[in-house]
Amino acid sequence: MIKEPTVLKDIDIYAGLTDEEIVCIAKNSHDKSLNKNNLIYSPFEENSNIYVLKKGEVQLYHTIKDKKVVFDVLTPGSVFGCLDPSQLIPNHFAECSRGAFLCVTPVKEYIEIVKARPEMMLRFIQKIAERLRDYEKKLEASSGSASDKILYEIKRVKEKRSRNFFGKIFQMPLRMTHEHLAVLTGLNRVTVTRTIDELKKTNKLIIDEKTGGMELIEEN
Repeated sequence: MIKEPTVLKDIDIYAGLTDEEIVCIAKNSHDKSLNKNNLIYSPFEENSNIYVLKKGEVQLYHTIKDKKVVFDVLTPGSVFGCLDPSQLIPNHFAECSRGAFLCVTPVKEYIEIVKARPEMMLRFIQKIAERLRDYEKKLEASSGSASDKILYEIKRVKEKRSRNFFGKIFQMPLRMTHEHLAVLTGLNRVTVTRTIDELKKTNKLIIDEKTGGMELIEEN
């Protein structure tokens, strides 16, 4: 199925391309709709696709001693999957943490598309560099206190949403369950609940009772 050009143009990495170029990309890709908890790929089988997340949310994680260790939560506009054509076995899991709508392109075809469009190649490199910076900051935060970890994850997810196309248009409140924060920080749920209560009491975090939206109180 060929996707409408205006739909793909809403994805950051395709911004600025002509309708003809968008149609060319659409011919080499297909859409895939998945439900919450559906696995997209794992280290147990080959995967040679590049995915662009159009709607929903995806978790990237490892398993250590049967425990899920999430290292990234992807929002609409994110590119992920087989970023190295020489390594077709992923070294991590990708799973829908919410219902998701993906644009799927075989990696060889995706590379040819990007090579022919320098501006798209630049945006692709920028996205990868941006993700590496996020990982470095997450690694630094992992050595901090429980409150540092929780505040960092809330700030990180909020910033990621604000950077993508949809986040710039739709100003939705940030809602994160205690269970979700526990997965992101590696803390247990009891610690997360206790720490959030402390952050609220010390006015470092506000949670709207009606919407559940979280707001960080920046220190001067």
